[in-house]
Formats: sequence, C-alpha cells, structure tokens
Amino acid sequence: MNDARMHDAAPRGAEDHLAELVAAGTAALEEGDLRRALTSYQAVIEAFPDRPEGHNNLGALWASLGEWTRAEACFDRVVALLPGNPHVLYNRGVMRSHLGRHAEAGADFAAALALAPDDADLHNNLGVSHYLRGNPDGARRHLEAALRLRPDYPNALLNLC
Repeated sequence: MNDARMHDAAPRGAEDHLAELVAAGTAALEEGDLRRALTSYQAVIEAFPDRPEGHNNLGALWASLGEWTRAEACFDRVVALLPGNPHVLYNRGVMRSHLGRHAEAGADFAAALALAPDDADLHNNLGVSHYLRGNPDGARRHLEAALRLRPDYPNALLNLC
C-alpha cells in the first residue's frame, strides 16, 4: 500500500473533523441557509459535546433569530466549559437582558467586567442593567465609566441621557 492510500485510509483527526463541521456551518450561514447551518452546529455538539465551538455558534445563530431562550441555553453550556471567559458571560448576559431577567444579566456583566475591567461595552450593559433594576446611581456610574474608556461611544452617551 502506498503512502497516499494509507493516508486516505487513516481516520481524520478530531481537530480536523471539528474544523470541517464548524466551517460547514459558517459556509451555510454565508449562503443564507439557516437550516444547514443549524444542522452543522448541532452535528458539532453531538460529535464534540465538551467543546465550546458548537454551543457558541449555535447560540449565536439562535440569537440572530431572536430565539433568546435557546441562545441562553447554548451560552449556559459555553459558560460551563469556559467559566472565566468574559465574552461568553457577556453573550449570556445579553440573552438574559432580552428575556427581561435583568438581575441575572447584571450578574453576568459584573462577572465579565471583573475579568475585563476596561471593556466599555460591559460597563454600558451593566449600566443599562442597573437602570432597568431601578438603580439610577449604579447606571450612571457604569455609563460614565464606559464614556471614560470610549468618549465617542454613542450607546453609552444615549443611555446616559
């Protein structure tokens, strides 16, 4: 058996398979085929349940479709897999905000902010969360912090107004 046939007969590496599945989902999204993207990301989760990629991508897809509860469930799993990742906490906080669960969203934004204290988006969202929970002083503190970090940040400026 020559080397080329041996290579073809060898099982694909797990990382290659993961990358192929994720790429297929991304390509499907770029082509506007949401059903195929959904199928690809679900296949990632089935094949690699302890990897964050499929859960995160599926969460982002659900979020883009306004399926906040489904997106939150995906991001819950990613938070369990990557507990110290501020981006994942931010994503879950945004989903919880959409669901009107502002205290939980605020907890996610605060946890993320503890990991990334110079993130203006986190300050902005935490400020909104404070406001929606009836804490205008906390809102002002975080919105002003966002503007100190990014003086040209229109969302923080509008929210402060």
